Amino acid sequence: MRFTKKHNKKKIRKPWITPGIMSALLDRDMLQARAIASRSNEIFSEFKKKRNHINRLINISRQKFLAQKLYDALNKSKATWQIIKQVIGKRKRKKQGISKINSEDGSIITDKNIISNRFNSFFAKVGKNMASKIPNQPLQICSPSVTSSFGLYDSDPVEVYDLIEKLNPKKSTIQNCISAKFLKIANTIASPFISYLFNRCADAGVYPKILKTAQVIPIHKKGTKTECSNYRPISLLSPLNKLFEKMLYKRINDYFTRFELFTPHQYGFRKNRSTSLAIYDLIENEIDARDKNLSTCAIYLDLQKCFDSVDRDILLRKL
Repeated sequence: MRFTKKHNKKKIRKPWITPGIMSALLDRDMLQARAIASRSNEIFSEFKKKRNHINRLINISRQKFLAQKLYDALNKSKATWQIIKQVIGKRKRKKQGISKINSEDGSIITDKNIISNRFNSFFAKVGKNMASKIPNQPLQICSPSVTSSFGLYDSDPVEVYDLIEKLNPKKSTIQNCISAKFLKIANTIASPFISYLFNRCADAGVYPKILKTAQVIPIHKKGTKTECSNYRPISLLSPLNKLFEKMLYKRINDYFTRFELFTPHQYGFRKNRSTSLAIYDLIENEIDARDKNLSTCAIYLDLQKCFDSVDRDILLRKL
C-alpha cells in the first residue's frame, strides 16, 4: 500500500476546535506518522478509524457552535446572514469600479467623470419621473385631530454623549468630515458643543446646508451592469448629520407616539414592531377568518422606487 505525506500550510484555528479535539488531532497525526513509517496496513486501518471519528466530532462541534451563534444573532438580520454565508462558504467579493455605462441615447460611456455625472443626473430625476407617471388625483388624508402644537425641545450634553457612544466607527462615512472614531474619542469635550449647535439650529428653524451633503455610491442590484436603472443609490453621510437626524427623529417620534398619530398597521421603522409581527398578525387574521368559515384574500404590492417617488405635498400635509 502506498503512503503519501501531505504538507499543509499553517491554518488559523477554527473557533469550534476545542482543546479536546486539538489533543485528538495530535494523536491522529502521530498515528499517521507511525503508519507511514511502518507501512503497516493494520496501523493504517487504525488511523482511518480515528480520523473518521475525529471528523465526526469536528462536525458536531461546528454545528453546535453555529447554532449558538444563530441564537445569539436572533432578530439581527445582518449578523444572521454573515453566519449563513460562512456556512455555505460564500466569500466576500472584491469591490470593482463601474467601467462603462449606457448614456440616454444608448451609446457607451467609459469616462469616469461622465459616468459619475450620468448617475447623478439619473438618481436626481428618477423619483420625479416616476411620480409624474402616477395620476394626480385629489386625496383626502384622514389624520387624527391634535390640538397640541409640535415643538423641538432642547437637547443636552448627556443626550448627545449617549448618541455618540452608539455610533459605529466601522461604518463608511462621507469623505473630508469628522469621523465617528474621533467623536467617540473626544465625546466628553464635543457633546456640549454639538448640543449647543443643535439647539441653535432648532431655534432658527434652519438645517445646516453642509449636513445635507452626501456621497452617493451606486450599488448594482440586478440585470446588466451598463444600465443606471439596475443600480440603487447608497448615501454616505457625516456622523454629525447622523447625530442631528437621531435627535430630530426622537422628538418627532415621541410626539407621534404620545398623540397616537401612527397607524396600528405600520410595522416598519418603529420600536418593538417588525415584519415578524406583521406576519404574525396576518396569520392571526387568517386563522380567525377560517374559524368563522370566512374567505381571506391578501394583496401584495411592491412599489418601484417607492421612497424616491413619495409625493412631498402629501407627506407634508400628513405631518
